[in-house]
Amino acid sequence: MDLGNNERLMLRLMLSNPDEAWEMSKLLDGTGLTDQVHIAGAGEYLKQQGFLLVNETILTNITLGSEGNKSIEIGLLELRLWNYLLSLKNEDRTMKNLINSDFERYETGPGVGILKGLGVNIEDGIFTTPDDSLVTSKINDRVLFLNKINQENLNSGDLDKNMIKHFSSRKNLIQIEESIHRNWKLTDKGAKYDITRLDVIELIGAITPELLQGDSWKNMKFKPFDVNAPAPTPAGGRPHPMQSLIERIRSVFLEMGFSEIEGDYVQSAGWNMDALFIPQSHPARTMQDTFYLSNPDKIEVDKKYLDLWANVHEH
Repeated sequence: MDLGNNERLMLRLMLSNPDEAWEMSKLLDGTGLTDQVHIAGAGEYLKQQGFLLVNETILTNITLGSEGNKSIEIGLLELRLWNYLLSLKNEDRTMKNLINSDFERYETGPGVGILKGLGVNIEDGIFTTPDDSLVTSKINDRVLFLNKINQENLNSGDLDKNMIKHFSSRKNLIQIEESIHRNWKLTDKGAKYDITRLDVIELIGAITPELLQGDSWKNMKFKPFDVNAPAPTPAGGRPHPMQSLIERIRSVFLEMGFSEIEGDYVQSAGWNMDALFIPQSHPARTMQDTFYLSNPDKIEVDKKYLDLWANVHEH
């Protein structure tokens, strides 16, 4: 069996301590190779030949995003909003007072939605809750979660999964990155390989015109290539602009407290278009997010509404 020089270097090094699980850094230092790709490629080939096993561990690293760092500095949005409401008398905890406060408009909109998710209700324009302390406790848990992420030597496995799910749905609060940690260990077959057959030899990896013009190649060995070896599939795609816009709009509404619904409820074009005074030739009637059913293609609408819509459109 012909092995390339990278495979020879890696296998020879691993045979110096057959029982060790070899890390990437030790393999690079011991073989003298400078690129991790060479180790990964050699390891994959040796694995296919049954000489070693590859152990992979997925590591999740969670850090604060830009908004998360901002929340550490000035306070989480819901914490600041809630503290403001708590500073007012119950009857003064109104939407009007909140809008006229020092909070920016881009904060109050999403902030109200977040407070609703915490159990805060709005009745006749007044913020109410069955239990203020329960809301305070939930917010404090979120603050403690962000402070925990801000600590050094964090073990992501110790973090609350529900908190991770919540903050990952909010823009730039936390960042989640996954990495793969690998080590390589010899199999019984690999441990029995004859180390005397692993000397580095000069191999021809690329055939050039200059090489063919001489005769030196006749006594040299060519680098073996496995044409059946698995190769990564190129992924050059990216999100469609329309899909990116849809996701952005969805995120805005979800952060404001809205919920997505699914179902088979369909409205007529009369209510979706004519009642909204959309002109007959408007592109929204036939483009973008408008879909028409073929069965049924029409439904009954009360004549009084038809007359009302016709009168508006005609005048």
